[in-house]
Amino acid sequence: MQRKPSVAVVFHHIGPYHHARLNAAADRVLVTGIEWSAKGYDAWGVAATPARYHKVSVFPEATDHSPGNAGLRCALWSALEQTNPDVVAVNGWNNFGSLIAANCCLRRRIPMVVMSESSRQDEPRTWWKEAIKRRIVGLYSAALVGGQRHVEYLVELGMPRERIFTGYDVVDNAYFRQKAEEIRSRM
Repeated sequence: MQRKPSVAVVFHHIGPYHHARLNAAADRVLVTGIEWSAKGYDAWGVAATPARYHKVSVFPEATDHSPGNAGLRCALWSALEQTNPDVVAVNGWNNFGSLIAANCCLRRRIPMVVMSESSRQDEPRTWWKEAIKRRIVGLYSAALVGGQRHVEYLVELGMPRERIFTGYDVVDNAYFRQKAEEIRSRM
């Protein structure tokens, strides 16, 4: 029997839609969801279905300013050491958590996939920020994006088109179907 690849996916907090994506991925590969903070600060609520993946919360509560970069780096290093993934998927490049995750992976020689739903049209772009992004994107082995606009932006940032895959915009259709049925039954 062939061994399934092991993938760690890093988010600040695993909310319900991250949970649905990780459950779907767990049908194909061994998945570890690594979140910086077990506590969420959004209105999404909590996942209603059991996890089919392994979940690691590196801190009970983490914000953009606490526990600090050194604490995040140490905690992620430890989580990667414990889970020993074949590849790590990192959510974007726009915060220090993502950059710390990328740094830890580079130092441990773990291939990385960037997950992005950014496009050129999202906001005005400046040459120097785009130059930094090109350097960061160049560190990744592949990308998982939402759609064609995101593909085009990553190609512009230097990611070879053949290493960019779509599907990052997947939602949990069963969840939405169930909630719609609940609402209809109350009418």
